[in-house]
Amino acid sequence: MIQATWIFAFSLIARLGTEGWSAWIVYVLVGVMQVVIIVTAIVFAIQDRQKARKGMEGSHAPGGGIANERSALLSDESH
Repeated sequence: MIQATWIFAFSLIARLGTEGWSAWIVYVLVGVMQVVIIVTAIVFAIQDRQKARKGMEGSHAPGGGIANERSALLSDESH
């Protein structure tokens, strides 16, 4: 989908030139935002893989276990 946004933006730029910036600037900004989201997702995926390799996955859960939908949101570890 990213390619379609950029291709459409570049075709508008080619047809309208800089004088028609208000027509194509939206598509350029959408394309930039798509790239930012994809790069962010890749960075988080790499971080998750590195944490999994180090055995740190789920260490933020109470008791050091892996949290799931049945885990208590608040735990009283004073007992």
